[in-house]
Amino acid sequence: MLRKFFLLFCSIYFLIYMLPFPLDQFHLGTWYINAYDSLALAFGRSLLKIENLKKIEESGSGDTTLNYVAMLMNFGFAFISSLFISLSFKKRISHQKLFSMISLYARYYLAFFLIVYGVYKITVSQFPALRYTRLAESYGDSTPMGLFWTLMSASKPYTIISGSLEALAGALLFFRRTTIAGCLLSIIVMTQIVLINLCYDVCVKLFSMHLLAISLFVLGEDNVNLFKLFFLRKQVSFSHGPLFKNKKWLYLAVSIQAVMLLALFIYMFQLESGSIKPPLPGQDKFYGIYKSKRFDAKNSTALADSNTIEQIVFDRRRDGKMLAEIKTADDSLHYFLVNLDTSNKKMQFMEWKSEEWKFTGEYKQVDRLFSLSGNWSGLQFQGLFSKRDKRDLLLTSTGFHWIQEEPNNQ
Repeated sequence: MLRKFFLLFCSIYFLIYMLPFPLDQFHLGTWYINAYDSLALAFGRSLLKIENLKKIEESGSGDTTLNYVAMLMNFGFAFISSLFISLSFKKRISHQKLFSMISLYARYYLAFFLIVYGVYKITVSQFPALRYTRLAESYGDSTPMGLFWTLMSASKPYTIISGSLEALAGALLFFRRTTIAGCLLSIIVMTQIVLINLCYDVCVKLFSMHLLAISLFVLGEDNVNLFKLFFLRKQVSFSHGPLFKNKKWLYLAVSIQAVMLLALFIYMFQLESGSIKPPLPGQDKFYGIYKSKRFDAKNSTALADSNTIEQIVFDRRRDGKMLAEIKTADDSLHYFLVNLDTSNKKMQFMEWKSEEWKFTGEYKQVDRLFSLSGNWSGLQFQGLFSKRDKRDLLLTSTGFHWIQEEPNNQ
């Protein structure tokens, strides 16, 4: 009885969690998502008494307060529903058939996201090449999550290999004969990812832990068989009969698989269309870290001294536009989009957030020396800067060595 209740609870809980997939990949599940979020907000405000609870649009975090509230709501609903079904429909419902159907759905859900994030790593989209703004940042100024992102971006082979294992686990899950192998590989991969997310404070802890739990859920009774095989050294059988004896249900399962594959292709197409754009013509030669060698300002005052430019970092945004990070003497960081006019040797600096043009500077670049003059924060200045690029930085220039007479752990 307890086993059936737990099986029913897990089936309902994961079903609620996974919906409306894959409709959301076709932009058809918006109504469900909005209704679900409204219900979670009402649950948090009325029952949990979280008055300032709100939905944060496109924050990039999967660990918001609303996410935890929704998880608690799912847990409560699944428990109450399982209890009600168990007491009201003792003999009129097949727990095993319900589990088989939801397990099939969960298998494709898990496979989809393993392949997506695996390909995301293989194409180096999740952890792109290190940007100069990151390289100019000190270890102490980076967050644990930022430090981990730097670690992954610093090694392209490691990122590709880890992504390949993730994608392989997803591919194995698409076929019933290789489901156990896919689940085992998924458990290994997702355990590492969960530990990384917990230890480096990466804000997708809930999502990664759910993927790990779904891997165990899809295994079902094979969890027991694997335990007997590996720890008790008992002979077990993993042979399973057909999932559905009725051809109509079998055709439905095949249709679901086709829809999942279509959703995967659509998602990957969207992923590729939103990938990093190439730099605009003429701007890539400016990318680098520019340290101040001399900074002359007219009518210099104590206030003006705090606006002295100590460092400029030119880099590229994902959309291909040129970015400038200016560090002043008071350790403040100012971010600008740069419009480059190579014919007139001018740079226009637009403030990132307000998108207002702040100043225009005239520049000269000879080898690794770069001069910039203009009016910065009411200060007429002329500065000379020396350039450092990835050839000058140990993290990006050290490379790999089979033979090391001494540890290179600077």
